[in-house]
Amino acid sequence: MTTDPIILPEIIGTVVVTVPFWVSAWVKASDLNKAICEIATLGLPFPRATTAAVIGLQASASALIITGYLVWPSAFALIAFTGLASLQAHRFWEHDGILRTTNFNAFMANIGLIGGLLLGAVVRSTP
Repeated sequence: MTTDPIILPEIIGTVVVTVPFWVSAWVKASDLNKAICEIATLGLPFPRATTAAVIGLQASASALIITGYLVWPSAFALIAFTGLASLQAHRFWEHDGILRTTNFNAFMANIGLIGGLLLGAVVRSTP
């Protein structure tokens, strides 16, 4: 079995752009109590169920994007998740000093990640 050399960069690109999600899912699944506490600290409802949903979304949507199945719905799900999570967890406008800077940087990095997901979806869904 050979891999089409044109497809290989697409696969590598989607693996790389989804790294933050599947690594996050793995880390959360590896220490559920810590993940549940993180969700609870953010003030989100039903921390156990929310944690399970986050892990499921991050892992499954990443896998679907990488494999080329349901690319657009998966990318939009991760984009919505990333946008909402950024607004909830990286509220730089509420901080001063180093907390403002670190949250601003994380917020901006997530905007870049959203752009990467959009590009990945375009590339993976183009025949």
